[in-house]
Amino acid sequence: PAAYAGPALGPALALLAAVTEARGGVPLHADLDDRDDPVRLGAASGERPPARYLGSSATLVRIYAARPLTGTRYELAGATEAELALFD
Repeated sequence: PAAYAGPALGPALALLAAVTEARGGVPLHADLDDRDDPVRLGAASGERPPARYLGSSATLVRIYAARPLTGTRYELAGATEAELALFD
């Protein structure tokens, strides 16, 4: 499978959810093209509404990993890619 996708994607998304919550990340509601249920990431603080992401799981992982997004298609509202990136 392509990078950032494959059989370990489910556990990777669960780990991403745990890490972003523990770090107090920007709250994000992700509607993933390749998953039935939405994924909630970040820490809900009540200070701001959750950002919204529409796209593939692999692209979402690339955003959080601060990897190049060339050729990807997604929608992100309420946050910037830089706010979501776990690494500088």
